[in-house]
Amino acid sequence: MPSPLDQQNNSGRNLHDEEVVRLLTEHQNLLLSFIRGSVADLSTAKDLLQEVNTTIWRKSAEFESGSNFKAWACRIARFRVLSSFRDRQRDILVYDDDYLETCSDEAVELSDQWVREDRLEALEGCLEKLPEAQREMISKRYKSQESIGALAGSLQRSKSAIKMTLLRARRALLECIEEKTKSPPQS
Repeated sequence: MPSPLDQQNNSGRNLHDEEVVRLLTEHQNLLLSFIRGSVADLSTAKDLLQEVNTTIWRKSAEFESGSNFKAWACRIARFRVLSSFRDRQRDILVYDDDYLETCSDEAVELSDQWVREDRLEALEGCLEKLPEAQREMISKRYKSQESIGALAGSLQRSKSAIKMTLLRARRALLECIEEKTKSPPQS
């Protein structure tokens, strides 16, 4: 029978594993973008992504919770791409480490930009789903930068009611945006 200390260690390990799985899932598009920046063929890039995923899982114990997962995962991907190039020395193109580092930085930057653009596009669609009164209140508060007091006065409602309505609208927007920007399952 496992001791309480073993159970506690297993519980901590399970939480760490869950965090790694969640972060790895969230960063699939970024990793594929990074690999695609170095490998022209999509099929090869997807194969390399699977190898990177396997390596990340195998090395998951080395990842420190709370540290920069994106940088850690991209470093693993970079080494896997380099290894792939070394394995295929017959290929015409050979990249040096500085070039791959530049590609890595640009892929991360592009991925961040795409995520921001996706979230902004999702926000526009989600705003349309809000009831007219909430949409108007959000617009007055955040586009026109009206204070809570000014909103309460113009709408003849208490400040508390305005705050609660805004809170509910922001929550609805957040849930909608997160739903719209979920990564699709990898094929």
